Amino acid sequence: GGGHVVRVNIFDDSGNSLTTFNAGSANTWDWSKPVMTELDNGSYAVVWRTSKSGSNNARFRIFDSNGNPTTSEASFGGHAANNSHELAIETLNSGHVVSAYQSAGEIYLQRWSPDGTAQGGPIRINATTAGTQSQPDITALADGSFYITWTSENQDGAGNGIYGRHFGADGIAISGETLINETTAGNQSDAHVVQLADGTLQVTWTSDQNGNNDIFSRTLAVGNQVTENAANGTMVGQVTATDIDGDTITYSLLDDSDGRF
Repeated sequence: GGGHVVRVNIFDDSGNSLTTFNAGSANTWDWSKPVMTELDNGSYAVVWRTSKSGSNNARFRIFDSNGNPTTSEASFGGHAANNSHELAIETLNSGHVVSAYQSAGEIYLQRWSPDGTAQGGPIRINATTAGTQSQPDITALADGSFYITWTSENQDGAGNGIYGRHFGADGIAISGETLINETTAGNQSDAHVVQLADGTLQVTWTSDQNGNNDIFSRTLAVGNQVTENAANGTMVGQVTATDIDGDTITYSLLDDSDGRF
């Protein structure tokens, strides 16, 4: 049927429902996939999909703590998603917001000011464009930057792989894209990333490398740091350059001595 909407339910700290309201229209799409992030002033931002085809098929809107909209629906998203309906959204230390989405098989980010104004245009996250990129996830880092993970089709040479990339608060990439799964057999999917108290990143994902859908994880260092006794293969840093022929060259520094140099 038609007329799908995205609804928000606000609960008190005892789990009692206080109010339910419509965030916005999802038209005729069953895969609206709404996600939200808390803002510094107690309000929150919601993003969702609105349609299966056409441009501007995602929406962004801010509500106050009582559920009153403080902005109108803002359209973003470019060309329609190929096969990934998922959206990701995160609030940075500055109070600005970053959303990520799939458009025409690539993953893009869009930055927003605390008042809901789009900051600049879409920025492509993935450097490699062969195959389909999907399932983005974002975590804000303590220094104000952020890290995004996603699933890339056939880039690791054996099915889908998990990749990540570090961005500054201005949306400019700090690193190249990094292959996170060390075992490439089978398909990897559904990655999620968080920053731990020691500053390292913990990435988890689903893999069928052993014939079942199991959960795997890996610790990554960001900001040119690596903890003592870190696992061999932990990323310390990465630099991307272009040679005189226009080819991209990536240099990676990996810990291979359990965090000792």
